[in-house]
Amino acid sequence: MWKRTIVSAFVSGRNSNRSAAEYLRFAKGLLDSKCPKIIFADPEFAKLLSDCENLKLFCCNPNEFYLTSATGATGCPNFCKINGNHKKNTLEYLILVCNKTEFMREAVATNPFGTEGFVWVDFGMKHVCPELSNAEYTGLLETLSSKPLLEEELRSVRIARIWDLEQQPCGHILHDVQWYFAGGVFGGTAAALIDFADKTRDKCLAIIKEYGLLTWEVNIWYLVWLENKDLFSAYHNWHDVRLLTNY
Repeated sequence: MWKRTIVSAFVSGRNSNRSAAEYLRFAKGLLDSKCPKIIFADPEFAKLLSDCENLKLFCCNPNEFYLTSATGATGCPNFCKINGNHKKNTLEYLILVCNKTEFMREAVATNPFGTEGFVWVDFGMKHVCPELSNAEYTGLLETLSSKPLLEEELRSVRIARIWDLEQQPCGHILHDVQWYFAGGVFGGTAAALIDFADKTRDKCLAIIKEYGLLTWEVNIWYLVWLENKDLFSAYHNWHDVRLLTNY
């Protein structure tokens, strides 16, 4: 029945933008769903998720993320150049969101539910579609998990696009967030997702080495797209329910 495993993550204390309790409220529809789910969480938060149906829970330690070591000990001396909401966009938060492709790498490698496809859905995704009830949100996720895989998912990364990919960057390509892609939903099958993870890792490390900072995952993905356009299959949407319905 299920064609895709939904993958997500939550790690406490990466910024002060929203509380863990708020994220749990956003995620109720995800946690109530019957579709296969892999969730990565820090040990304390993981205790709150252990009774969910069809869930494989992985405890993670952010100190073990590759970007934690890469940015530590003055690895990011120019991070102060990052613009935007500093309450939200801490270095710790950007390390977490840039680790999405690594979470997907581990999901593909373990594949506890034996699905051919995988789709990342941000743990707090429901905040962009507040008009949905929790039951409606659950239904959308179960539909996403069960509908047949698209042909493009078999060879590329299916990913939500917001801006025209051919337009010029808005502001600085590293210092300002670039919404060519939405960060909340992307998916595919094993080979493309592993390739995406490899290229994202290489680009993150190259930017840290050359510029002494880390930027948003969506900026990284756009830079990867510029060099690997065939790896991506983008669908148009906005920061709303179309992230899921247009997948």
